[in-house]
Amino acid sequence: MKFVLKQLKVGRYAGQWRFAIVAANNEKIDPRQLYNEREGAERAIELIRSMRDAPVEVIE
Repeated sequence: MKFVLKQLKVGRYAGQWRFAIVAANNEKIDPRQLYNEREGAERAIELIRSMRDAPVEVIE
């Protein structure tokens, strides 16, 4: 299974980003897996890798 980490802009100001983990079919895995900070991406990738041996792509 392939996972994609998408970066979503959620506000008008710089730095207001969320990271959503989605499956290859673009379904969100869990709405609680959203991160407000850029370093959240690293935690999200670690979470995915701990769940499965899955490749991760970061899409801007």
